[in-house]
Amino acid sequence: MDTSGQDVPGDAAEWPLGRLLSTAARLVEQDWNSWLASRGMTHAGLLALHMLGTGPHTQRELAAASMVEEQTMSRVLDRLERAGHVTRERDPADRRRLIVGSTAAGQQAYRAATEADIANTIITRWLDESLAVLRLQTDGPQVVVGSSMGGYLTLLLARALEKAGETERLAGMVLIAPAVDFTEKLIWERAPEAARRAILETGAWMRPSAYSSEPYAITRALIEDGRKHLLLGQDIVRSHCPVRILQGMQDEDVPYRHAMTLIEHMAADPVALTLIRDGEHRLSRPQDLALLFEAFDALG
Repeated sequence: MDTSGQDVPGDAAEWPLGRLLSTAARLVEQDWNSWLASRGMTHAGLLALHMLGTGPHTQRELAAASMVEEQTMSRVLDRLERAGHVTRERDPADRRRLIVGSTAAGQQAYRAATEADIANTIITRWLDESLAVLRLQTDGPQVVVGSSMGGYLTLLLARALEKAGETERLAGMVLIAPAVDFTEKLIWERAPEAARRAILETGAWMRPSAYSSEPYAITRALIEDGRKHLLLGQDIVRSHCPVRILQGMQDEDVPYRHAMTLIEHMAADPVALTLIRDGEHRLSRPQDLALLFEAFDALG
C-alpha cells in the first residue's frame, strides 16, 4: 500500500492489528476520495457524469434518476461546473429549466475514474490490504477488531487465512455490528425497486447518507464485487478463534437480527453476542467503549 504523503506514524509496527486494519481501510478511502477530488469530482459527481454520457439532461431529471433532492444535485453540479466537467444553459423552450451537458473533459474524467480498480473492487482491495497488514506488520497470533464493514472484512480475513493454512495467526476477534455480506443483505435486498433498477441500468444509485450532506454512490461494480465474497450463503462461517460480538438493538444500518443470523452460522467456533438495548450503529458512548475494552481484555 502506498502511504506516501499520508499521516502514518513510524511506530505503526507496534500497533494492535485492529488499529492497523482500520488505518488500512481509511487510507484506501482517502486515496479514492483524494483521487476523485484531484479531478474535481465526488462519488455523486461520478454518477452525474455517467448519466450525462447518454446526452444532456435537466437538473431535475438528474436529481430524480439519482433519487436525491434537486438542491443536492445543484451542489454536485456546481462542483462539476467549476472543474470544467459540465455546462449548464437555459432551455430555449422553457427558460425556467437548466439543461446540463457533459464536456469532453468531463467524459474523459469519467472514463478514467470508472477504469480505476479501486472504484470497482473495493471489497477485494480492502481484503488484500488487510492480509498485507497482517503478514507484513505483525507476528504471531493476533486479536482482530472490526466495526461494521470492518467486522465483515475480519471474517473474510479468517477465510483467506484458512485457505492459506495460516489460521494460527488468529487469537480472537471483537466484532462491532458486523456488516457481513452488506452489499447483498443490507443494500441490494433492502433497496427499493427504483434503486435496484438505477444500479442495473445506469451503473449506480445515489444512496442518502446519515453521515454526510452528499449521497453515496452505490455502484453496480461494488454489488458485483461483493457477490464474490459472500459468507452467509455457506453452511458454516469459521473464525478459527473465540469471537465477541457487540451489537446495538437500535442500529438502523446493521439490524441486530443480522448479528443473530451470523452467529447461527458460526456453530464451529466459540462466539458470544452482547446485545445493547439502547445502542445504535457506532457504539461510541463511554458505556459502549467500556464493553469493547472488556471484550478485548477477555480475549487478550
